[in-house]
Amino acid sequence: TPESILRVNEWMYHHMDEFPLHKLCHSSSVTVKQINDYLIEHDDDGNGVTLSLAIDPHHGMNPLHMLAMNPHAPAEAIAALLDTNFQAIFHTDYKQNTPLDYARDYNVGGLVALVNGLCNHLQSQKCSMTIHTSKRR
Repeated sequence: TPESILRVNEWMYHHMDEFPLHKLCHSSSVTVKQINDYLIEHDDDGNGVTLSLAIDPHHGMNPLHMLAMNPHAPAEAIAALLDTNFQAIFHTDYKQNTPLDYARDYNVGGLVALVNGLCNHLQSQKCSMTIHTSKRR
């Protein structure tokens, strides 16, 4: 029901204090600028830990999961976060869902951004493989 979804969202929001990027990604007012600014200032915690790949202990989600399930998150914000850590798209949470699964259900624009990011990554891999192979000949 809409009421139970609201309760779950409120619970999640209040249990993300130790994961500020997750909390930002869950915000209904998140912007590309906020994501980029946060990543520039905080993505490496100084101990070699990349915060954009941090996994929350409650749900096993990384920030890309949170952003993908946010129906208010702009596709550009999702693309920006994906660009920083491409491997985050393949991580499954405790329900065995990837960010693609959540985007499909909650944020169609975000799903398009994720699929576009996958295609761009694959294309760049093919290009670099072609260049590398051509140099060998």
